[in-house]
This record gives sequence, structure tokens and C-alpha cells, in this order.
Amino acid sequence: MNITPDVVLSATVHGVKNQLGELLWRLEARGDCLLEQSIALRCAQRLSSALLLWRGEQSTWSLNLEAVDPAELLDELVVEYRALFPLLQIELTDSASSGVIPRLAFMDRAMVGLVLSDIVHNACRAANNRVSLSFSPWQQGVCLQVCDDGAGYPQDVLRSAGASLHQVAEGQTGLGLFLAAMVAKAHRRDAQTGAIALHNANGACFRMLLP
Repeated sequence: MNITPDVVLSATVHGVKNQLGELLWRLEARGDCLLEQSIALRCAQRLSSALLLWRGEQSTWSLNLEAVDPAELLDELVVEYRALFPLLQIELTDSASSGVIPRLAFMDRAMVGLVLSDIVHNACRAANNRVSLSFSPWQQGVCLQVCDDGAGYPQDVLRSAGASLHQVAEGQTGLGLFLAAMVAKAHRRDAQTGAIALHNANGACFRMLLP
């Protein structure tokens, strides 16, 4: 195997993430380190995001499409973040007012799960009391939604909708939204291209539309 910068970066990120995973396991075993767990998880997510961004810049992305149960994907995030934010009401709801709920949708589960985890983490940090995750039919695919009851997105974030990196809040650069937009756009079916959409409705609402 050729030792390229991509290989070195991937190996380094993988090694550090394994160590962070061990740290998370030890903190979870203690049962009294929820804040520390959240910090360690955030660090692991940022490493994954950095690697994802690097691969996108190098045009080396290749989607691993598979049939995914949206309810199962979102429920895993609900369980994970309930443990990290026990004071919040985090739930999976049904956002479809009509149509048949898609039981399976084709997506790169790892990439979508990574960016959604970052979105949910930010929603939990912004929320006052509640974060809701939901899914509904969208064209031939699925719409995945994350909403919180916090202050909502700033107007410049609503306008850019992940199209560029900029300061969102103290300590936040908008990388999560930027990567979410990149991952969504990488999903295509015929003439349809994935996208993200942001709006405010008694808090911030994020949608990932996958064809």
C-alpha cells in the first residue's frame, strides 16, 4: 500500500478515535461523568468530520449505499443522546401527516449517521427542554428531521444553509451543517440530488432530504 497523506491522516484519526472510544467506555462504566462523555464524544465527532472534509476536498468520496431503516437510525441517536443529556426530553416522533412512512431508504449509513450525530449534539446544546427526531417520505426517498426548542438558527445561517463555513456561535464554525450539505448532495437518484433545509419553528429545525 502506498503511504499517501490520505492514508496517514486516516490511520491517525482511526487510532485517536479508538483511544477516545476506550475513554468513553471507561467514563460510561463510572456512570458519573456525563459531561466528560459529551466532551470526548464531541472530540471523536470532530476528528471524523475533519477526515470527511479532507476526503471531500480530495474528491475521493465513494458512497456505500445500503437499505437503512430510518426509524432504527434515528432511534439509535435518541438512545445515545438521552444518556448524554438526561435532563432533556429527546424523542423520536412521526412527522408524516400523509403518505406511507418509508421503512427502508437507500443511503450511506455511516456518513449520514456521522453528520446527524453532530446535528443532534448541537440541537441538545441549544435546546431548552426538548429535541425531536423524525422522518417522513420525500419524493422517492426520505426526509430526516431534527428540531429543538432553543433560540433557533441565526438569519445568516438560514440564508447559507450549510453552503459555507462561518462562525455560528462561540466555539462553533458551522462545520456540521457544511458537511451535512456535502453528504446530502453526494446522494443522487436519477435527476434528484439530496439537500439540507433549515427553518425556525419555536426553535431550530434541520432537514436532510435524501432521494
